[in-house]
Order: sequence, then C-alpha cells, then structure tokens
Amino acid sequence: MSALLDIKNLTGGYEEGVSILQGIDHERICYLCTSESHYIRIDDMGKGVYRYASWPRNTRFSDAPSLVIFGKETNIADRGDIYNHALSFVNEGYEYRILLIPGRWGFYADEIEILNNGKVIQKSDLE
Repeated sequence: MSALLDIKNLTGGYEEGVSILQGIDHERICYLCTSESHYIRIDDMGKGVYRYASWPRNTRFSDAPSLVIFGKETNIADRGDIYNHALSFVNEGYEYRILLIPGRWGFYADEIEILNNGKVIQKSDLE
C-alpha cells in the first residue's frame, strides 16, 4: 500500500477534523482495498445497504472521496466463473461491481468491474 494511505483517518475526515463520511452512520467497515488507480472503502450501512467511497491513489483518506454511492449485495452465480456474490453500486449509467470470493473467515473483495450499459469496460484486481 502507498504511504499516502492515512490509516489514522479511515473515517474519511478532513484534516480539520470534519468527517465527510461520518454524517451517515455505518455499522462497520467491510473492505479497505486498492485498485490500480483508487483506494476503495466499502461500509455496511445496515439493512442490506452498502456504501462505496473511492479516492484516487494520489490522495489521502482525509481528502473528500471522489465518489460516494450506495448499493446492495447481489447474486451473480450465473456468470460461470468463481464468483457467486458481488456488491453492486450504480451511478449515472455505470455499475461498480465488487466481486467477492469466499474465504476461511467470510468473503474477500477480489476484483472490481466497471460496467456501462451492462458491458464490462474496466476490470482491476483488488489488494
């Protein structure tokens, strides 16, 4: 992970102490990961709702996220590959899909797909 990843400020607060993600309570942080170009944080908001927040890799978590959208878990077992579950977030015609794989202690975020009109336009492994 990059040195710019500000572990102290995972709530996404501005350096002045005002948090941009604290305005909406979340039950827990599900995933903190990086793609080729972004830091991604997924929060469980409760009642089956998830929040996706992303920051370009040249910024810090203490900066405002470049994108915040809400979504839900979806079953994608009909794909014919190793993925059965995903978290799906839709924004202005684009779907951001976090592909999950089962592990010993639950699911792990493995890949992100960005779709436009149902077609994959970008894919990236998640770390």
